[in-house]
Order: sequence, then C-alpha cells, then structure tokens
Amino acid sequence: MHRFTEEEVARHDSEADLWIIYRDGVYDVSPFVRRHPGGWKVLAENAGSDVTDQMTGDPHRHSQVALSMLKEYQIGTLLTKDGDARNGDAKNRGSGEDYTKANGQANGNGVNHFSEYAAVKKKYDDLVNANHPMFWEIGKLGKFYIDWIFTPEDKDLRFFSSNFLESFTVCQWYIIPLFWLPFVSLVLYKSHSNFVFSGGHEVWMPGLAGGISISMWSMPLLFLFGIFVWSFAEYIIHRWVFHLRPPHWSRVLITLHFLFHGQHHKNPMNKNRLVFPPVPAMPIALSIWLIGIALLPLATAQCVLSGAALGYVIYDLIHYYLHHGSPATNYFKDLKNHHIKHHYVYHELGFGISSKLWDYPFGTVIPTESSKIE
Repeated sequence: MHRFTEEEVARHDSEADLWIIYRDGVYDVSPFVRRHPGGWKVLAENAGSDVTDQMTGDPHRHSQVALSMLKEYQIGTLLTKDGDARNGDAKNRGSGEDYTKANGQANGNGVNHFSEYAAVKKKYDDLVNANHPMFWEIGKLGKFYIDWIFTPEDKDLRFFSSNFLESFTVCQWYIIPLFWLPFVSLVLYKSHSNFVFSGGHEVWMPGLAGGISISMWSMPLLFLFGIFVWSFAEYIIHRWVFHLRPPHWSRVLITLHFLFHGQHHKNPMNKNRLVFPPVPAMPIALSIWLIGIALLPLATAQCVLSGAALGYVIYDLIHYYLHHGSPATNYFKDLKNHHIKHHYVYHELGFGISSKLWDYPFGTVIPTESSKIE
C-alpha cells in the first residue's frame, strides 16, 4: 500500500480529485463526494486535510458503519515529514490489513471497525451474490436479511436482468413533480367543478341525522387537511409497512420488502432509487383513490386527495434533499441529521421524513445527543 506525506495529500483538494486523512490512512473519496450522506460541501471544505477530529467528535461524529464504509476508499497510509509512518508502532506494516490491525481504528469497545465490517460482509457474500440481479438472490438471505439491509454499502444493486423491468425501478427526482403536479391540479379542478355542479355543497353521511354539509368554500381547508393526512400516512407506511420484518422463511415476502424499502437501507446513497417511480406507484395510488371515494362525497374526496398527493410530492422531494442536499437552514440541518441517524444508527426510530411531527406522539423521536452522527 502506498505511503503519502501530508503535503502530497493536500494537493488533492478539488471535488473531482478529493483526498482526506483519517487517523493514519489516506483515502481517495472523489467518487463518493456527491453521495456523501452529510452533503458534498462538508467534504469539499475539508479536502486534502485530516478529518479525524471531525469524524470522531462533535458535531459530525460518524457511526461505526460509516467508518467501516470508508475502508473501501483507502489508497495508502500517511508518512511524517521525515518519511516515517506517523504511527510509530505501525512503522513496518506492509499491507492494508496489517495497517488496520496495527492502527487504533476501533469502536468504543476496542473492536476494529474495518476488520469487523469485512468479516460481516464476507458472511453475507457467501449467501447472496450482489453482482447478480437481486430479484432472484435476496430471498437466499433468510434469517440474515434484516441484518444485511442494515449493513449499508456504497454499491448500486441491480434488481432484474431485463433492462425493461429494471427501468421501472429507478427514477430521477424531478420526475415526481413533473408527473404528479398536473394530477394534483386536474383533480383539484374537478373537485371545484363537482362542487359547482352539486350546488356549492355536498352532504357527508346523509343517513346520520341529515348528514354533514360540506361547502365549496371549505376547499382550502380540505386541501390542507389532505396534506396533513399524508403526513400521518407517511409515518404509518414507513413504520408499519416498510419496517415490517418479513418472515425469514418466505422468499416472496423478503423479496417484496426489499423491492419496496429494504434496498433503500442497503444502499441509501443511490440517487436513482430515492424517490418512488410513478409506474409501480400507480396501483398504490389507485387503491388510496378508491378508499377516499368510498369514504367521502366525490368533490370532497377529490379535494382531500389532491392535497394528499401534493403532500406526497413534498415528502419525496424532501427525502431526496435530506440525502443529497446541503441544508442551509437549521430546520433542515436537524431533519437531515435525524434521517441519517435513522439509516446508520437508529433503524427502529425516526420514521418521520418530511417532518418529525408524528414521531413525538408515537414515541419514536431519535434521542438528542451532544454528538450528531453522520
């Protein structure tokens, strides 16, 4: 493994050629800059420098999983100005493996991050071939499936061998507003038209003491109520559907879980699988539409559902922003940190994405710590 001086590392300080020092290792994280969960600006600000203090202390303390993933980018070790290894007790190390053993890169329990991660990864690699389409592979994990998806990797996974089918599993973020906002506008327009056609009001549950009259003038409130309803649905779906653990003996349920959400935890940095593709979303949207129409009068349901659809668009865009944006406001900085902790540390907490609103009453707010984990 190559050895570099601090001066050599410092010359690699651009986004396209970005090296960092962590403890006594040198890492070329250029391919990772735009995928960094903490945002690219954090890496750009520390390009060519030693980031050990930032990664192990406040306010950017990294989890064990995050530190372990760093190993993939190691290109060498660090030398002093005199040409010696900076860590004297590892001066004569000859390989990357020897280096990490000699170097004190361990978690709080004295366990080496890199060695432990490599051992876990090898165990899973023996069960499933991540280089093959995952549709046929993922069910082989059985009882190890949950542990596998909660061991993130910076590696894009293919779902199907067919390019046609694979195209329905990826989506650019801007497709979401382009596809759904015309739908929101059309349904809102139809709601107004149906209110006018019905004389400016509808009656909900007419068989119950004459029913409840809903006026056309309540449309703004109904629309906002739809956004509020989505915020609750977002929490419910994320916690009790996406985080429902499939039985280890069912390859079908494991595969379905992986397609809908498990893949996102396994590879949270994949930009093309952060928002939900419209085609597979259509059956879900249709089911929600039919439920809404069955529960409410037509114009009322259309108004509420258009608000819920806008809430979904906002949620998907915020989700993308939390992974790949660099927030400037304290609100989104806090929300980003909250969501990153959900991925890398507290998998069973922090289910709110566009906000933490429902985490509070359901008791799933991620604990406030003096150290933020990225």
